[in-house]
Formats: sequence, structure tokens, C-alpha cells
Amino acid sequence: MATNAGFYVTLPSNASKDVFKNNTSSNYTVDLAKAIELNGEWEVGLCEIIYPHTWYTLPRDNAYIELMEISDEAVMPSEKDDPNHTKPGELLIIQKFSRGGYYDKPKDLLDQIVPKLIKYDPTAEAVYNNVTKCIDFKGSGRYKIRAQAPLAYMLGLKPDIIQYQPIGDSYSPLLSVVNVKGGFGDVLSIEDKVYTEILPLSAITDGGHIEFFIPGDGEKYLDLNDTLLHLRLKITNADGTDLANDAAVGLINYPLNTMFSQCDVILGDRLISQSSATHPYRAMIETLLNYSEDTLKSQFSAGLFYKDTAGALDSIVTNNGPNRGLNSRAAFSANSREIHLFGPLHGDVFFCERLLLNSVDMRIKLTRASDAFCLMGARDSLFRLRILGASLFVKKVTVSPAIRLGHAAALLRGNALYPLSRVNVKTYSIPANSRICNQENLFLGAMPKYVVLGMVHHEAFTGRRDLSPFNFVHNNVEYLALCQDGRQVPAKAFQPQFNQGSSVREFYNMFIATGRHLKDLPLSINREEFNDGYSLFVFNLTPGDDNDALSPVSNGNLRLEMRFRVALPHTTTLIVYACYDSILEINSKRQVLVDYY
Repeated sequence: MATNAGFYVTLPSNASKDVFKNNTSSNYTVDLAKAIELNGEWEVGLCEIIYPHTWYTLPRDNAYIELMEISDEAVMPSEKDDPNHTKPGELLIIQKFSRGGYYDKPKDLLDQIVPKLIKYDPTAEAVYNNVTKCIDFKGSGRYKIRAQAPLAYMLGLKPDIIQYQPIGDSYSPLLSVVNVKGGFGDVLSIEDKVYTEILPLSAITDGGHIEFFIPGDGEKYLDLNDTLLHLRLKITNADGTDLANDAAVGLINYPLNTMFSQCDVILGDRLISQSSATHPYRAMIETLLNYSEDTLKSQFSAGLFYKDTAGALDSIVTNNGPNRGLNSRAAFSANSREIHLFGPLHGDVFFCERLLLNSVDMRIKLTRASDAFCLMGARDSLFRLRILGASLFVKKVTVSPAIRLGHAAALLRGNALYPLSRVNVKTYSIPANSRICNQENLFLGAMPKYVVLGMVHHEAFTGRRDLSPFNFVHNNVEYLALCQDGRQVPAKAFQPQFNQGSSVREFYNMFIATGRHLKDLPLSINREEFNDGYSLFVFNLTPGDDNDALSPVSNGNLRLEMRFRVALPHTTTLIVYACYDSILEINSKRQVLVDYY
């Protein structure tokens, strides 16, 4: 197989025996089907040897078969027979071969076995089955045949738990494989893994940031997909005293991530994350549009995700109030009890499934949002949110030395590539009393693969205790479309009538744009909730509506057109969530290169 950067040749052992009849495991050669001409300078070396050992050399002391004559009466074996091989009602007969050693073809093995069988059963025959690649025995039925390993494997006499596995370019039933872990064809190159707890670089202060530093390890890789944050929180009065029994205060939804306005990630000395105070909206939108309600209720409850009740997101009643999500979260923090949160961070590299190369430093800085943003309560309340402790659990993986050496050699020829779904969150302010919102150059240059639009109260966005920052209102929008270089998306603009409860097309488009159409992949938002606090408008800009596939990056201009049925009663903040296909590169000097920022 040849490529622009190199070539490889597969040399199957079962294709060389006819040419080199004296091949052994210690002296192996192969004849290429045709010559390979290499023009210029090439480095050629052995990449991998796969030695499945699909045929066995038969030791001389194992070159025998056991015939067991079926009898109605128990017959005791002779003294020379092994009692362990005999059962009541069976007579054991041992027939030895003339030789052990290597058998080139099944026929050679049959030539040794069949004459021994015919001595006791004239009707006995043995045929090599080309379909199953096993030897089928037939006879009068008076005898059972048994053999010890490795002859049993050569004859195809295997227990039921053994299954066949394709090896190389041939299908060999002679290799017994029990599938313990991994899938067929997987390369098991990971030797070990361990979660390491990383503590902050400095003491945690109220309103300050939390910074973690993970030094690059010379041997271990990082599995960033399994990076987990642990927080210990406490809500107190303004003077630091514990809350009263009737204190009406609770955390906003999913505080593990939404209590931080910004999450900066630095690999090596390169900032690879977006520098804007929109991290809470990124985390909330990704959570709502990627996981089912069952998953949010179970797994994400560790991060204190308790879904707010549609139509009651701005409720500040924490004891049997209409917002069941706030009630649940407030119960955890009542009387200033210490709250433990645990779960994943939201960031581009934390959703990458490829291991981060060894010897690459990583730094993570989490910036706190204001208490007015993080806490729900009376508008003039002065409750405080304190961080008592924080730690980061990083999964370090030990790969096999051969893999590390292979990566080091490959890095001399090219960079390591990490495909990322890069997220960019923008905000736009829409003044009060507006009925039209047209945003020119919403995105200019590289086009995102999909866009999510949501609107929140501007004061909730900046931090107001009696307003939920995640109350995505529809504001009676009556016309909504994107225009990409003169092409309208969707071709027929969205024209919902929220005043009449007619928004089913916009609701169902969430499933189409996120790749859930006609699939058993539910979202946590239903039709009624979409109209009452969860109005997220999703646009898929990929050619085939496939968010998982890498699409060619296109350049252009994206424009937003939006009209409202009635004038906006207050200033509104438009949240624009955009996702791009991007590539992060790391070279042999562990320098990090990106094609953005």
C-alpha cells in the first residue's frame, strides 16, 4: 500500500511457504510478488511483526489420539492406561502416530490418523472441511475421539467458549481466542492508567481564580476526555455566618461549570481556549443539546444539574416552590451545608478522544463568576458563595514502549494531529423596544458547522439574583433565518407563532440539526418546554447535516435576520454558540500549533 508520505508491505506467512520451504520461526524469509522501486531517499524498516501461530508443531509425546469405546457396562482400564482419561462405561484405547513434528497440510495429518481408526472401525473416515477449516470424523458411532493439546486444536476439537478469529488475510480456526477485552482488530497498546489528583497552584480566595498545572510526563500520556473537577462549596450570609433555616437561596443550575465565567486552557505555552466570559452558556447549551433527561438526572446530578421547571425558571422560592430544580439544589445548600460537586469540564480539548502526547505541559485557569450570577434569591439579598476546596483529577495513561518509540519516529516526519470541535460563543445586545435584529458579519471568514441561538434577559446575563441566567425566552420572535453568502438557512425561514403555541417546526429542527432525526437519541427538552424557557434555535450548516463527520472548512459571511411580533420589553442578550471543525497540532519539540486565534 503506497501513500504520498510512505508505503507499507504486508508479507503474510501463508503466502511464503511454497517459495521458502525451510521457513521456521527463527529463520523466516518471504518473496515479494513484484519488485518495489524506490526513487530518491527513503528510510525502510520493519514496522510490525504479527505472529499468530495458527498451526502447531506436534511434540512426539503428544502424537496420539484416544479412542473411547461406548459400552453399556463399566469396563476398568488396563494398568498402562491413565485412569483419569476413563469414565464408567467407556474403554480407553491409545493409538500413537509414527511421528511428531510439523505437518504442512491437513492431509498429512489425516494420513497418520485414519489408518489407526480403521483398525478398530472399518467404516471410519476423516475429511478436511474447507468451509470450517476443521477435520470432520465419521464412523459407526461405537467410538469417541479425544486428543490433548495441541493436537486437539489442529483437529478442530474445541470447547464451545472458543471462537474463531480472522488473522491477517486468512481465516484460521486453529488459533483459539477468548475475547476478554477489546474488539477484534483492536491494538491493545495501553498498559496502565491512573487518576492523579492535582491541587491548585495557590490558595483559593473569594472571587479569585483557580489555577491548575499539570506538568508533562516523559512516559505517560493524558486522556483529557476523562478530566474531572472536584469542588467543595458553601453558601453563607454576607458576614460569613451560616444560613438561617428559612434562608431562600440556591445555586443556579449545573454550578460545577456555570459558576465559572471563563475556562482558560493552555497547552505548552499556547492558549487554545476562547477568552470570553461565556463559559456558563457554553456548558449549559452543550449539556441540554447532547444528553437525555435520564442521563442528566443520574450522571450529571454529581455536578448538581437539576433541570429547572419550564415556565418557573425565575422563581426564587426554594421551599416547595414551582421550580423543582431550584428546590432540589437549595436542599443541598440549606443551613450552609458543604456541597461536593464532581464531573467533567467543558472545553475543546476535553472532548477530544485522542491521548495527549507525553511531555506536554497543561495549565487550566477557572475564573469565578459573580455571586449575583451564581445564586438565586431575593434581588437585594447578600448571600455569598464560597469555594472551600478544589482539585482536578487527570487520567494518566501508560502506553507500550513500542508505541512511544513509534510516535517519536513519526514526529520527526510530521506533527501529531488532534481533530477538535472548537466552540466560539458570542453575545450581542438587543436594545429594548426593538422589533428587528439584523446582525451583519455574525461570522466572517471560516464558517461554523452549526450554530445555536438563544436569548436571555440582559440583567440576568450580567448577574441579577432574582433572574435565572438560563431562561432562554423566545421574545415572540416571528421570523428567524441565517444568510450564508446569499443562501438562506433554512431555505424557508422559521416563522413561529409563539402567541398561538405554534413552534413545532423550530422545535423539531433541534433533532434534525443535532443528528437525532429518526434515531433513539432523545433530548432533555420536550415540545412544551421549548416554548417556555428552553427556546434554543439550532442551525446545521454542514453539507450533509452530519455534525460528527469532518467537513471541508468553507469561508464566507454569515448574517442573521430576526424580527419580533411585539417590541422587546427590556434589553435582551443574544447568545450565539458556534462549533467549528479545527485541528490542533503538536510537533516533535512539543510546540502546540493551532489554525485559529
